[in-house]
Amino acid sequence: MLPHFPSEIIELIVDELAVSGKGPWKGLLRDVKSCCLAATIFVPHCQKHIFRSITLHPPRDIIKSSKIRRPYLTRLFSRVVNRNPRLALYVQVLNYRASLYRDSDDPDIPRALHTLRNVVELNLSIVEDEGYSHMKDHGDTYYLTYSWQQAIAFLIGRPQLRVLRLKDITSPANDLFSCTELVTLELENAKLVWFCDSDSDEEDEEELSEPECTSPEIENIYLREMKVGPGTTDALQKLLTPPKDASGRIFDFSQLVRLSVTMEEAADYEKVKPLLEGAKCLQDLSINVDTWTNNLVPDLCLKNLEATSLSTLVSLKIDFTLLMSMAQWVLADPYFGLCDEGVLPNLTALRELNMRLVLGDYLNISHTSFSNQWGRLDQIVASNVESGWFSNFRTLQLEILIRVKEFDPFLAEESMDDGQRILENVSKHVYPRQFTGVRRLEKLGRLQFSFEAGMEILDCYTSCETRQFASNI
Repeated sequence: MLPHFPSEIIELIVDELAVSGKGPWKGLLRDVKSCCLAATIFVPHCQKHIFRSITLHPPRDIIKSSKIRRPYLTRLFSRVVNRNPRLALYVQVLNYRASLYRDSDDPDIPRALHTLRNVVELNLSIVEDEGYSHMKDHGDTYYLTYSWQQAIAFLIGRPQLRVLRLKDITSPANDLFSCTELVTLELENAKLVWFCDSDSDEEDEEELSEPECTSPEIENIYLREMKVGPGTTDALQKLLTPPKDASGRIFDFSQLVRLSVTMEEAADYEKVKPLLEGAKCLQDLSINVDTWTNNLVPDLCLKNLEATSLSTLVSLKIDFTLLMSMAQWVLADPYFGLCDEGVLPNLTALRELNMRLVLGDYLNISHTSFSNQWGRLDQIVASNVESGWFSNFRTLQLEILIRVKEFDPFLAEESMDDGQRILENVSKHVYPRQFTGVRRLEKLGRLQFSFEAGMEILDCYTSCETRQFASNI
């Protein structure tokens, strides 16, 4: 009876089976695979769902003491697709963890990657193996085979690509300017190079061709979501200042809705300012200042935020990690400019504020760091919520974390004693003393408020295993 069913009915049944359940393609994909094995007539309808999202990775030992290994999915998939190129047209989401040591030397893999013409979401990262170590030593990936380079450039430069995430990889910046439909871009430890400023020789430059302009009317690329992760502010600079001989397109950040930036040094602040100045309708902003060691603690650059984004911002997350080494360090502004005039009071649409402060290394912090400056946030939030100016404000979360590294038992014990003194100062002078306003609003049910302080110990002798002791004061 099954072969007599119209193909359209079977397709509707399989489509309903594939999209049912919780989460995208979760729960019932196994049933789709079982359906694919039930009868030949189901195969083409099931394959488009089975191959819609693909994850590729090299082999890896699951248990080092045995021979149990994860399969080499990249090679297996490449062989299947090369035998049946029609399957490649179904792939829309590609999660590719590339092995520079293996993938570059296998001619079947670049050939298969070139058949993936309909990918709209690409998550590309590099596995830390022998090839990765060689790349880190030489600073780039251009010693790889030309065919593999071209395959990666082909994937990154697809015009229909909408989501692109790059991690631990070097890519020609020119390829990104071909992605006219791109709405989400995430970079982490990624490096972008223009052909004109790369260190490649003339022969390599001839092999890497520039992206083609498909229309005389150049369309800019309007991002909606962007993440600038660790080690990628230089890559961001490449996107902001393309050379004159580029395609002519520019990245327009005026329509950014979600932005996450990580800054590690003073120069990074100048590089991210154009993002804050260009975004006109931000709703979700995350700022992470990681392992800051400069004696001059900077502000959050929120004063550079476009005025229209101040009125549209809904969620603000701030994570500061300060590794200071001064004998008597004073934390004059624990909010790093957030409570200045023209910043927090103007965030009228704000619904959620999360702030995390991590203090590490020498912990000899002056007692003046725990004066009335902490209460500025309470005064602004409480007064504006009560007046109705912050009509949407619902959640306020603050966390102070003291980080101690166990290099030496004696020094670790001394640092822990210093950390305990900091926590005692916090409980005595900061909370609950300076947060009476928001605590009153919490009791009235008008907002959710939490203040946590604790200590984090990094054991550097056991692979930096982290043990955290946090307490709600």
